[in-house]
Amino acid sequence: MFPLCGIDLPPVKMPPPTSEKPEEETPISKAEERLILTIKCHLNPSKSNDEDKANLSLEFQMTDRMIRKLDTEISIKEDSPSKLADELIYYNLLNPGDKQMVIESLEEVLSS
Repeated sequence: MFPLCGIDLPPVKMPPPTSEKPEEETPISKAEERLILTIKCHLNPSKSNDEDKANLSLEFQMTDRMIRKLDTEISIKEDSPSKLADELIYYNLLNPGDKQMVIESLEEVLSS
């Protein structure tokens, strides 16, 4: 009996668990439609004290005035601006039309 409503409900039967394999990771099907108006990039030393690592902060102002902030740790030697932009497109955080603008901003920050 449920004390707050004063009625008895029959027990709920749960379906048996399935043994299906989990689906492989796939990108979200809907691509980012908004374009970027402004980009701010900042590169800070990593908290892990590894000279090869750095913390990258990206701030995008989108065409609908929404601000998207992204922070991640990158490898200075392994991560290129093109690779980072491709990952943003893959996860639909970036419109493919903005790729070159993001690459140029990342190149500027990583070269300094």
